[in-house]
Amino acid sequence: MSNGKSPRAVSKNFSGLLEAVKSYGQPGFWILLSILIVLVLVTAAVMYQRIVIKRFQTASNATQENFETIAADLRKRALEVKK
Repeated sequence: MSNGKSPRAVSKNFSGLLEAVKSYGQPGFWILLSILIVLVLVTAAVMYQRIVIKRFQTASNATQENFETIAADLRKRALEVKK
C-alpha cells in the first residue's frame, strides 16, 4: 500500500476495530453503521456534483459555439449588405 502499511497490518487494524465495536455491543454497531452511511452519502453527493458540473460545462461550451457561429453569420451578412 502507498502509506507504508502492509495488507496484514491493515487487516489487523480492521479486525481490532471490529472487536472494539463488538465490545461496545449494539450502540457501537449503530454508531459505526451511521458513520459508514454518512460517508457513502457524502461520496455520492460529491460524485453527483462533479457530474452535474461537467454536464453544465459541456452545455455551456455548446452554447458558446452556437453563439460564435451565429455571430460569424451576422458579420458575414453585414459585410454583404455593405457591398
